[in-house]
Amino acid sequence: MWDERAGLLQERLARYRAHLVEVGQHGERPPVPLQSPAATAESSPGVTTVESRFPLTHRHGRYCLGQLADAVSAWQSVAANHPLSASDLSAESLLFFDTETTGLHYGAGTLVFLLGYARLLDGAIIVRQHFLTSPAAEKDLYEAFTDGVRGGQHLVTYNGKSFDWPLVRSRHALLRRELPDLPHFGHFDLLSACRRLWGGELASCSLGAVERAKLDVVRVDDLAGALAPGRYFAYLRGQDFETVRPVLAHNALDVLSLVTLYIHLSQLMAGYRRGEGISNRERMAVSRWYESLGDWARAGEGYQIVAESEDPCQLAARVGLGRCLKRRGDWQGALTIWEACLPYLNLAPAREAVLVEVAKIYEHRLGDDEKAYAYARQASEAWRTKWRALRRPAPSACPHDRRLARLQEKICRRRVKQEDFSRAMDNG
Repeated sequence: MWDERAGLLQERLARYRAHLVEVGQHGERPPVPLQSPAATAESSPGVTTVESRFPLTHRHGRYCLGQLADAVSAWQSVAANHPLSASDLSAESLLFFDTETTGLHYGAGTLVFLLGYARLLDGAIIVRQHFLTSPAAEKDLYEAFTDGVRGGQHLVTYNGKSFDWPLVRSRHALLRRELPDLPHFGHFDLLSACRRLWGGELASCSLGAVERAKLDVVRVDDLAGALAPGRYFAYLRGQDFETVRPVLAHNALDVLSLVTLYIHLSQLMAGYRRGEGISNRERMAVSRWYESLGDWARAGEGYQIVAESEDPCQLAARVGLGRCLKRRGDWQGALTIWEACLPYLNLAPAREAVLVEVAKIYEHRLGDDEKAYAYARQASEAWRTKWRALRRPAPSACPHDRRLARLQEKICRRRVKQEDFSRAMDNG
């Protein structure tokens, strides 16, 4: 049984190696940070700190690291309430942070054995990594980390809000009587941004998938992150630092990719109105993000560009533009766009939503209850079509029934008043 499992594992590793070789043929191999002549290492009991220095001209994928300052400056022209906005920050205050741990859960046995981060300092990108050489020296690990991150204000991570930073805080809490408090950082988690922008486009939003698809980063001979815990346990048994050197190289590439990913996301959010380096699909995602933040002007500008194109997203962009015009008080503009879209809206949920909005405008803004009633009836039909398409019984109460009943009552009252007025005129 064990021989069979070992054979399957060997086959998987062989396929993984073949895949790396195949992918590596299509791009240049990024330099391994720890083999850089600018790398230095300092050791103290329980902790080894490795520092690598990269010039701002160093290219990691499609960007030079020096473009980080431009990315931060670009946020000055973007809404300050955006979750990734660095409008009140400097490039030097950002810490691109990642950890390596002995597991992917919060169990008592899960240990952080490597704290890595990159930051702009003294005209270069400095990658600093604190490696735990003995589990008994956790206190020294967090002391080294706290000293190293002085001056930093904001963490930039990939799933760090849900995993890395909470785990660091929980491990630090076990030693809080012996250590100063951890710094209070702001936090940009780039995973949520990638899911917003590319969740419907990429099969996976893992950092590796985003690197290949969006950043032109191709890793060769990179250790898979899932193998890092095994390397650390092997190091503890043999105390050979070469065992974990690939783990540190993997971590260093991770934090450098966070730098270039933040550059890329910043350029998308600030430059979505231009045609350089952004697809209409991405422009739609950026516009939806701005719309969710209540920035109707910026969202509308993005929708407008796609609406005037021949892109398949054109119809969805027009519907979105209508929403933004309505929010900005341009009811007539929204109505004109939505009524023009309705003949082409075949998807029942989208059609239903637009019909409801059109009915609201006719009822509450234009006072045309007859047209409002007609559109509300169509919305009710679209609602029933939606449930038929789902092949599930529709709820007994349609959400549009109350609107239809109210409009019907208003129409009846108006007709009665008109009839009474006509009779009075005839009798007069």
